[in-house]
Amino acid sequence: MEVIQHEPKPSEVKRFYFPATLIWTCEECGKENKKDFSNDYLGYPTFNEWRGIVLCCSHCDNEQDIQLKINLTLEVKQ
Repeated sequence: MEVIQHEPKPSEVKRFYFPATLIWTCEECGKENKKDFSNDYLGYPTFNEWRGIVLCCSHCDNEQDIQLKINLTLEVKQ
């Protein structure tokens, strides 16, 4: 059995929830924030490539641009 990996492309999924939480510190006020992707979706995700998103501080409303990548793998047990 062989698995062939294809080039990344946008998925057809409009809202993608997944079990991960991003904890980050605001560059402006220095307070800790959380983005729980199991409750707060990522819209139109791409897999296996870097993509920019904007985080908004819940304390001071400062916006911060970051890059993230969701790695998607397929394994076959033989």
